[in-house]
Amino acid sequence: MARRPVVEVEHLSVGYMTPRGLATAVDDVSFTIYENEIVGVVGESGCGKSTLANAVMRLLGPGAYVTGGRIRVDGQDVYRMQPEALRQFRWTTMSMVFQSAMNVLNPVKTVASHFEDTFLAHVPNMSKREIADRAAELLRLVRIDPSRLRSYPHELSGGMRQRVVIAIAIALSPRFVIMDEPTTALDVVVQRSILESIMELQGQIGFSVLFISHDINLVTAISNRVGVMYAGRLVELSEAAFDASGGFHHPYTQGLLRAIPKLAVGEDEIEGIPGSPPSPFDMPSGCSFHPRCPYRKPECSMRKPPLVVAENYQVECHLTPAERRGELHVH
Repeated sequence: MARRPVVEVEHLSVGYMTPRGLATAVDDVSFTIYENEIVGVVGESGCGKSTLANAVMRLLGPGAYVTGGRIRVDGQDVYRMQPEALRQFRWTTMSMVFQSAMNVLNPVKTVASHFEDTFLAHVPNMSKREIADRAAELLRLVRIDPSRLRSYPHELSGGMRQRVVIAIAIALSPRFVIMDEPTTALDVVVQRSILESIMELQGQIGFSVLFISHDINLVTAISNRVGVMYAGRLVELSEAAFDASGGFHHPYTQGLLRAIPKLAVGEDEIEGIPGSPPSPFDMPSGCSFHPRCPYRKPECSMRKPPLVVAENYQVECHLTPAERRGELHVH
């Protein structure tokens, strides 16, 4: 049976208007997220991950513009919706977990008030009893005692605040949830607990997720497929379940993996990616990663790489599979 797409992003480009002209942050990105699927997006800071998330949610700030492409969520073109229809569409069909829970939650409102605002904005005929019962149920789903409904945000730990934000995001049973760095600034034990909660919720409720992070370990732990962004491009989209013989395919992705701290004795040392991501005002010719790529060859600097589509992955790269594995040459 064919899987039903929930999110369809087609040739999306987003730019920021600056005194120096238009800076492209997302460049011709396409992907599909299917029912009950978690797709992770990873990359260095400034690669376009959060801009992509805000564009899908239609929350781009002043000076940011969609310059091309189309976004459909549950069959609806997000950028053709009128403001009131879009307001209702958000949280009932698609919702978002933002990076900093302390900034998202109103410090002078209780947790219960946040749930009440959310429900009454979309289901105005809900009674206070129904709201209280549903809010308590949602807190239990994210492993928080319902007595915390009376608490203010500053009375909660960072992990608890993030769980409250996740509970609010799923309050109206959306089909699609964007999670933009939902575990940033939390310690590794709390990160792991929240990831487990997200996976449990996704399994119980059955929503699709776009999970954004700079941490490739987190992304591969939670995702069905992983997208890798570099300089605004989606340079790779692969199955997250990989092994040493397959692995990820783009040299940039391999560089991200080599930069992960190793815990086991005898494993290779951390190896950072030399150089820095390019400025949107000074993009390299050809493949934007070629100045930092250890496997580059002359054509990498001369023309844009083709999209290579295989059974379990797609990658934008001039190199052959053997060259991407570093079997033939290293500059």
